[in-house]
Amino acid sequence: MDKKRQQAAVTIGSHPEVAEKLDQLLTRPADRAYLVCTFLECVQNDQGVCTIYTVTNPPPGSRTGPCEKYRQ
Repeated sequence: MDKKRQQAAVTIGSHPEVAEKLDQLLTRPADRAYLVCTFLECVQNDQGVCTIYTVTNPPPGSRTGPCEKYRQ
């Protein structure tokens, strides 16, 4: 993971509201959350937008295929 993505993940994960919401949504062992970020770089500043996608209760054996249940 490059430095920008790692820093974004740490920053997002340190917000109590985000961590609490993910704890509420991700209750089963197979539940997953994915962080997708887009960064705009400038000489002295970086900006970005991140979206957290959650996959809850995926059908057995579908971990490599497309998922149908996304919550944002």
